[in-house]
Amino acid sequence: MRADGRWRRLLVIPLLVGAVAGAGCGDGGDSDDEGGGGGGGDGQGDVEAARPPGFEASPAYLSAAIDASTDVPYRFEATVSIGMGGESFDDVPGLTGEFDGERSSSITDPTEMAEAMGGVPPELEGVDLTIRTVTEGDTAYFYAPGWAEFERPVDETTPPNVRLARELGDKWGRVDLTALSDDAGQLFSQLNGGQNLDPAFYLELVRAAESVEELGGDIVDGVAQIGLAADVPMADMLEAQGIDPATLTAGVPEEYADIAETMTMAIEVWLDGDGLVRRLAMDLGEGLDAMVEQYDVEGEEAEVLTSIEFGTEVTFFDHGDESIAVEVPAEADTVDVTETVQRIEAET
Repeated sequence: MRADGRWRRLLVIPLLVGAVAGAGCGDGGDSDDEGGGGGGGDGQGDVEAARPPGFEASPAYLSAAIDASTDVPYRFEATVSIGMGGESFDDVPGLTGEFDGERSSSITDPTEMAEAMGGVPPELEGVDLTIRTVTEGDTAYFYAPGWAEFERPVDETTPPNVRLARELGDKWGRVDLTALSDDAGQLFSQLNGGQNLDPAFYLELVRAAESVEELGGDIVDGVAQIGLAADVPMADMLEAQGIDPATLTAGVPEEYADIAETMTMAIEVWLDGDGLVRRLAMDLGEGLDAMVEQYDVEGEEAEVLTSIEFGTEVTFFDHGDESIAVEVPAEADTVDVTETVQRIEAET
């Protein structure tokens, strides 16, 4: 395939990765050990020890396991692994959070992410870039006062985080999610550092998978687990975040227009002996490799795409812990910014 400007327009990977990272860092599943955490298995797989009663590699069983895992309080955390051209960063902090059965909260610290990937730019040293979100039903709350410290004019090119932070000061932003279009909902997700607001987002996506396969057993942090694998179409991933897949490939040659429909994200769901989701692992690399083969990509473009590593691992822990209680900001400490989010969407 000719590596011309048209192909370069097709390389929407930064957008795809951004969308994937956003949601990917917003779910979880792993160890009930203190502090949660995860990491990969130690290679001492024990299928029988991990196999829950009634276990089977089927969409119906996976859906039931997801229900059992997300109908109770839990805590979650996520890490991201990124690599390209021989340079890679593993276990980059994504976000942490908890769900109390009705409400969820999450914390994202871009500074931690930057430090794990080589260091914080000098102009951001000492700036608190922590982003906090809380969701309760159809209302989402956003708090990131440090983003107001960016010294730049506010116009249509200013990042949404900065624009809202300037308006809010030390207040929480309150957004009525029902009043937003799908695109605006994605925009508000971007306000959370690219993290999806619903910690069960990816579990809901994989629940819709038409087929699943058993991965065998593994032992992580001393906990026996058994895995199920499924491939989720990238188009489903994007649409669930309010992104029209067609917008990412607008204007590309017709033969590549279905790339978002054919590209997939490999997702693994790992369960413990009680049938609860403990780990969620997502890998974009397999989908990129398949894309290179399908579209006969050659030369430098093929080398770049096949060198990309992008994975997210999320852990669930403390299932059923009734001490988990998400606090919703007091109304006096919030400002309704629904119209602001809608306006930002209209300008972008």
